[in-house]
Amino acid sequence: MLLSLAVWVGAQTTFVFSTSADKQVKDNITVLLEQGTGSNPPAVYKDSVRLYTGNTVTVKGKRITAVELTFAKQGRKDYASLTANTGTLVSGGVSTGNDDLKTDIWTGNASSVVFAVEGKGKQRVLTQVVVTGVGAEGGEEPEEIVLPEDLDPEYVYAEPEIIPAPEDTIVKGAYRFVESNIEIKCTQGTGSPKYGYFSCYANYQISFTAARPIKGLAINGMIKKDFSATVDHGKIEYAEAELDVEKDPVLVVRDVNAKSVTVTCAKQLRCYSVEVYFEENPEGIPEDVYDTVVVTPTHVQAEFYPEYSEEGSFSYWLKLFSGEVYPSVWLDIYSETEGELAGDYSYEMSNLGDQTYILFGDGDMDYAEMYDGNLSIEKTDNGYLIRGAVLADDDKVYVFEYEGGVEFSAVWPESIEQTEVMLDPDAPMYDVMGRRVNADYQGMVIQNKHIFMLR
Repeated sequence: MLLSLAVWVGAQTTFVFSTSADKQVKDNITVLLEQGTGSNPPAVYKDSVRLYTGNTVTVKGKRITAVELTFAKQGRKDYASLTANTGTLVSGGVSTGNDDLKTDIWTGNASSVVFAVEGKGKQRVLTQVVVTGVGAEGGEEPEEIVLPEDLDPEYVYAEPEIIPAPEDTIVKGAYRFVESNIEIKCTQGTGSPKYGYFSCYANYQISFTAARPIKGLAINGMIKKDFSATVDHGKIEYAEAELDVEKDPVLVVRDVNAKSVTVTCAKQLRCYSVEVYFEENPEGIPEDVYDTVVVTPTHVQAEFYPEYSEEGSFSYWLKLFSGEVYPSVWLDIYSETEGELAGDYSYEMSNLGDQTYILFGDGDMDYAEMYDGNLSIEKTDNGYLIRGAVLADDDKVYVFEYEGGVEFSAVWPESIEQTEVMLDPDAPMYDVMGRRVNADYQGMVIQNKHIFMLR
């Protein structure tokens, strides 16, 4: 009887989410990630999928008895909570970082269970789902595509068929047009022959439908900062978009194997032209080739910001100056230890911040922002060895290396009063790093939320 029960409960099926947020079907069991009530749909994040507040994970089969969902914390975003619409859900705890995996376990008896991500402004990163149960007999029926009446079912397509910008101006809103016997349909966007593109706005969809199965498509266009997207068929790839990105192609979909494919965009997508393939998959996103600029710093300052610091994440603005010669590199870093800079820093580790710049002069706009980079700082007998590379929005890579002393200072909130006085030698005093010092300490100290410049 126990053996029979084990067979009825079903075997385990593992779904790994590392390169796509698309629906997965295995052993007649379906796992579907959806936008739900969230402002953004689920999106690929490194080797996992980022889930925003309001996003849902739906598991369907003939009989589902257990689901194990493995998550991690997303960068600096607070770890979201998870709920289930039926059964019993036991939390695996709160993840503290990208490498701290936690598994929530659901048990019950259902043909469908929906998990929802909750908590305003919070996120989770999903790595895998393990389902115990029996799949639906026969699996899911393939979706039937009803061709629009103005498509010719006997049309012979080129390989690839190229869709340019429409001949007529598209006013902001839903639109549809047919080009080369392919229907382009968007739930919200615009287009213009003057500017040479048609677009899909953030949190809307654009679909491409042909009279025969599509193999793939490649979009020559532009994507907005922090772009992400999902497709209902095939596998999607797009350029990294920490800033607005133009590229040919900027987005590619492969292995569609259906007459229609719909792209759901979390940020705006502009299409200058679209290549639709029917025989072979398109090539991937081309690698970027950047000019390299070598910066040779002569002195370095580290400004400490107590206002933006917390235990385990101390805010410093590390300024690498090259004498009187620009460019200089200003790095927004978060050190694990107060008063200590040594460590490795990157966007992926969430300890290299957005306030990182390459300065070319004294003008307010004379700079470039970083949208990727890495940094290594080692403690040496002479001070520090600082080495790194920054990719800036002028499409150049800035490489730098410095060994020597670092000048520490602190930037306190304006609410803290600063004055120059002679202090009582018996009064407790603290340096700018918050450490207690001797009364004869010369320089800048803080006492009772006042900064004193010692004479």
